[in-house]
Amino acid sequence: MSNIVCVIDACSFINILCIDDNDMLYKSMLRNVRIRVCETVIREINVNFIHKENLNADRSAVDEKLGELRGKCVYDSQIESACGDDFFENVKTNTNYIKPNGEFYSNALSLYLSHKENIRLTFLTDDSPAKDEFAPFFSRHQIGSIISTADFLLLLDVQVFSYLYSLLSSFLLGKGRNRGEKITH
Repeated sequence: MSNIVCVIDACSFINILCIDDNDMLYKSMLRNVRIRVCETVIREINVNFIHKENLNADRSAVDEKLGELRGKCVYDSQIESACGDDFFENVKTNTNYIKPNGEFYSNALSLYLSHKENIRLTFLTDDSPAKDEFAPFFSRHQIGSIISTADFLLLLDVQVFSYLYSLLSSFLLGKGRNRGEKITH
């Protein structure tokens, strides 16, 4: 499992599903990145994916992916239990962001996780205005970075390449051989 923690919003998750014809990106994302999501994003995905024709063709596949995503959900009640009932109001005050949407709750989740787990993480969103709005908050609280789906796909490629390089190196050094063959120079 990767050390990369990524909070993902609805538009990015839907965009990944739309361009992923054979589930390769989705499976790579689950394998190489620790995905976290807030409950508002789950609701937004349920409401908004119906607007994407290629996703409507196979509702059961989308439902299956949503089920897996729910297992990576951190619920508002968990955050309030750990941080107090005024946590989201404090985030709202500190960001001056008033829309109670997935981007806002993902931003709050990012702050919570970065402090709880003492990590820098990545917030994945394709909402450029939200990215611009939250960038100073991320910087001030040293949460991590905010990236687009395009940037995320590059990150996944680096992770996959690193894995393949390690596998190849292991094989070339003889660790990948299962017959006890020795490498001669």
